[in-house]
Amino acid sequence: MNDQTAPSTSSLPAYISTAVPNPLEKRAPWYKNTAPTYAGIFLWFVFWQDAVNAPNQGGLLSKALGGR
Repeated sequence: MNDQTAPSTSSLPAYISTAVPNPLEKRAPWYKNTAPTYAGIFLWFVFWQDAVNAPNQGGLLSKALGGR
């Protein structure tokens, strides 16, 4: 049912045509690769979501810059 034809390997860059899967024994578990990334993104939102709601112009981060 797929009408698309696969591109020939000669039209692919060498780094794609010579790519092989990473063996299982060399793979790291998800909690060492993916989990820290997601945790960092979620924590970034938690800590910075109110930075734009500060009462002074420039937000919360500009408090120390103006010396006030």
